[in-house]
This record gives sequence, C-alpha cells and structure tokens, in this order.
Amino acid sequence: MASTLYFVVALQIIFAKVGFVDGILSQDIGCKPRKVLIPIDAPRYQFFPRFAEVFRCGGACSTLSPNIQQCRAASWNNLTGQIFDLSRVTDPLKEAVFENHTSCQCECVVKAEDCSDNEVYKAEQCNCECKYENDPPPCPVRFTWSPFQCKCVCGGPVLFCPSRQEWNHDACDCVCTQSAVENCKYENKYLNASTCLCEEQGPQVLVTVPGPPNKDFRGALRETAQYNHAFILLLQLTAAKSMDWGPILIAMVVEFIILVVLFDLYLLWRYNKGCIHWIVVKCSRDPKAARGPESVSLANGNSERADETRNSQQYATNLKTFSKSQESVV
Repeated sequence: MASTLYFVVALQIIFAKVGFVDGILSQDIGCKPRKVLIPIDAPRYQFFPRFAEVFRCGGACSTLSPNIQQCRAASWNNLTGQIFDLSRVTDPLKEAVFENHTSCQCECVVKAEDCSDNEVYKAEQCNCECKYENDPPPCPVRFTWSPFQCKCVCGGPVLFCPSRQEWNHDACDCVCTQSAVENCKYENKYLNASTCLCEEQGPQVLVTVPGPPNKDFRGALRETAQYNHAFILLLQLTAAKSMDWGPILIAMVVEFIILVVLFDLYLLWRYNKGCIHWIVVKCSRDPKAARGPESVSLANGNSERADETRNSQQYATNLKTFSKSQESVV
C-alpha cells in the first residue's frame, strides 16, 4: 500500500514539472538554498535594517518524511554588511556578519551515535536496529529483556523498601530518600549509601546500583558518580566553614526581651496593668498610690457614706429636740 502511494505521488510530481498539473504540486519544494529574511537582534530590534536577506537550506528530501531525513547545509560562507545601531548616538555604523548557505544535502535525523550498544545503525534506513532479535543477552537481577526497547528494563518494584529508602525505577532497587540526603547535608555529615544513615566520617565510595548493560545505564552511573562527588565536596566545604551560633542566640534573646518590655508598656498604657505597673506601685511611697486607684475610690465612697450617716443622725437629733420643745409649749 505504501509503495503504491509513493508511486502515485512520484507521478504527480513528474506531471507537475512538465506542466500537466497546476497548483501546489507544481511548486519546487526540493532541498536547496532559498532566500529568507532573518531578524537582526530580535526581539529588541535596535538595529537598522531590521532584517537581512540570506540563503538558507530548506525543502523536502524526495518523498521521505522530515522525521527521517532533513535538509541541512553542506557548505556556506559569511556575508558582511553595514548596519546602524539605533541605541548609539555617536558612531552608530557597525559591521555585521551573517551565515549564508551555498549548497544543501539530505541527512538522516537519527545518527549512528544515537544508537545504544545493543543496536546497529542502518544508514540506508536512517534508523537503529536491535542486534539481539532471537538471542537476547542476560539481564541483571530484577531486570527483564524488552525486544521493543532493545534493552533490559526493570521488571517491577519490590513489595517494600527499608526505612529511609524509596523505590527507584531506573536503578530497579531501593535508594536513599531525598529527605535522608538533605538531613545529612544539614548535619554536615556523610551519607552511608547502604544504611542511608548519617555518619561523622566514612569512606568516600561512589554509589553504584545494578542495572542493564546499555549506554543509557552507563550514563546514569556517570551522573550518579558526579552527583555523589559534588555532594561530598559540598559537605566538606560546609563542615570547614561551620556557622558560629553564639552571636545569633544572643541576638534572639535580646530581641525577645525587647518584645516583652514593649508588650508590658502597652499593658501599662492601655489597662494600667502589667509588671511595670506592679513595680511602680510597690516602689511608690504614697499610701494612696500603694492602694491603687480602686482602693482610693473605695475609701472615698466610705467617707461619703460616713458623712451621710452623721447628717442623718444630726437631723434625727434636731427633730427630737424640736418635738420636745413643742410639747413643753403645749
């Protein structure tokens, strides 16, 4: 079916070239240098002219998909020109260099270096083919061979991981959690990759985990080794320049005392209470001040009631005297 379709497309292209078919098929879309406008200093556009016209490779590589072959530059030269820098008041003229494609060729998108150790590169097909179709190589523990990916892949997670560890699918094993790593970094200690515990001193052994023998896994090992080496250097640097906590603690205590004093002053001003008010009352020599506002008001109330009682008694005495005088007159 695909071969028939390609044959029909080829006939239409031939007819378009000789003039039997008009429209899009009559356009030349082959791989060759084409004039294009490229922006200068985008997106600021502080140069004039804003664009430059150069040749760049573009177009289709026969009937192949651009995912298989792409049009790339085979040779090029440099074009120089004068442009104006609008941001400069004095001496705005400057020289610019642009890349100009002179010839093009079709290249495979997938290169030989993109293939893994388990694959072989097919230049005519622009892809990688697995070398082990019928006889796959042995895989490490917990890994199984995948004919579609042409490599050993993790068979699945274990039932559980020990404390301070978590499952890692790439390593197909339990590894130390990120919190354990950060905890050791905070305590300026070394991380034991076997127990995931923090130790004062330990051998600087890079952690290696079992995995499939392919290029992807070796790259993961290299990244793990680089990460462990950088992590050990960071711990050593942090331990060498440990922070002095003495001045920080003193500053925190002084700040706490200031906050307490400010809060007590607020209580004295707003409610006439607090430690400062209690000290002022105790240290005062005025008995009324010692008793406080409530005691003074209570004493004033008692004196007023005493005056009312004496007035009522005097009134009663005067009334009796007046009554007796009336009786004597009668």
